[in-house]
Amino acid sequence: KKRQDHLLESLDHLNLSGLVIIPASGTDEESLKKIKATGIPFIMGIRHLGFGEFDYVGPNYFSGMQQAVRHLIDLDYKAIAFVGGEQNNTAYIERLSSFTSFMNLESIPIVPEWILSGAPVFDTGRDSVTQLFAEEPHPTAIIAYNDIVACGVIRGLRDLGLVAGKDVAVIGFDGIRQAAIHSIPITTVSTPPERIGFELGQLIIKRIKEPGCMPVNIMPPPKLLVRQSCGSKPKD
Repeated sequence: KKRQDHLLESLDHLNLSGLVIIPASGTDEESLKKIKATGIPFIMGIRHLGFGEFDYVGPNYFSGMQQAVRHLIDLDYKAIAFVGGEQNNTAYIERLSSFTSFMNLESIPIVPEWILSGAPVFDTGRDSVTQLFAEEPHPTAIIAYNDIVACGVIRGLRDLGLVAGKDVAVIGFDGIRQAAIHSIPITTVSTPPERIGFELGQLIIKRIKEPGCMPVNIMPPPKLLVRQSCGSKPKD
């Protein structure tokens, strides 16, 4: 956030026609108001700070997480963990709130010890598995904050002699290319990056041409890509 604040302070000197900002973790609404005060047309992407006053284009995290949980329930998984993501990140907050909301809606118990935050990196996934399986009971399915964390989860399971998709179901998030070509192809929620990029480009052009138009929020629908990492039902 400090780097972002430093860049935002120099906007007046950059002679920008428009700006697309992906807010850093910890960004507050005051930062966006400072950008607005410069008169430079701008929109938010990927992460938002609440809908209403500013343009936003990004994934529909609620729908994506709902699809992930629904898929696991349909496979008869009910002991589900959620791992990874930084607590002050709006994308994490949305994904976690969606996870808890849908679990509650389906009357599936949420185990607080199975919700583990952490940097959205490989090591977080691997280390989370060590913590989750240190003692029983342990989850039969794990939803990772993103696909990189999911890769770490699969490695952590392998270190314990467990196989993703056979012993424990694993679902990632974002739909990056590596998820499809992993040693165990990862079921993931694809938050269509090409569509989001297109919409960001279209919207910033519109904002530049029509600075007085009403703010809009665009959230292309995500899609669950089912692969091997959650391909089997848990054993009785």
